[in-house]
Amino acid sequence: MNILKIERMDFCYKQQFVLKDFVLSIAEGSIYSLVGKPKSGKTTALKLILGLLKTTASTVYIKGQDFYNRRESLQSIVGAIIDLPYYQNYLTVKQNFLYIDMLFGYGDLRIAEVLRFIGLAKYTNTKVKKLTITQQKFLSVGIALYHNPDLLVFDDLLRDLDEDSKGDICKLLLKIKKKGGTILMSSRSIDDIRSFSTHIGILENGKIYKEVCSQELKSERFQNADLLV
Repeated sequence: MNILKIERMDFCYKQQFVLKDFVLSIAEGSIYSLVGKPKSGKTTALKLILGLLKTTASTVYIKGQDFYNRRESLQSIVGAIIDLPYYQNYLTVKQNFLYIDMLFGYGDLRIAEVLRFIGLAKYTNTKVKKLTITQQKFLSVGIALYHNPDLLVFDDLLRDLDEDSKGDICKLLLKIKKKGGTILMSSRSIDDIRSFSTHIGILENGKIYKEVCSQELKSERFQNADLLV
């Protein structure tokens, strides 16, 4: 079953099309990576999917339901990290979760569960500004998945990380998938997401011009990192 379906989504900025006839389907349990060069429209597409920007027509369906017309009721099944970090540097790790828990009311047991899952349990009382950049990424992921959404959306999650840190994030994403989660993320490089993506959509000129599944990624055709910047 498709958890997300987009039918011919358009978006213009300053009288120029950023996305044109954009089409996308993502099956439950997938890790779908949207890959493209800078300014190819990746972040715009994710914002449109989340309703942070508006298209001229309602074209986004989550679990078969029109997302724009039922955004408030469907938001509980989506978690996202877009643009800015979703944490407060001056608060401790736990205080960040207590802050968002005001929306959900799950309490300390859920906070402890998520901290164990993302590997930050021993940093419960550490201020976020003292964490490494990788640990801060883990925290952002934890906040996005706190309410146990069916679909997670991450924009450029691997940016500014070294290879070891990217590997650590990869392991966390695979843990989420193993627990039944579905992930949509963006990246500038096929090499960064090759090892864990089930599908890759290559974005160019405002639309996905090629989709590649995990089996194809292992072939020699897609071993060249120069495909994208």
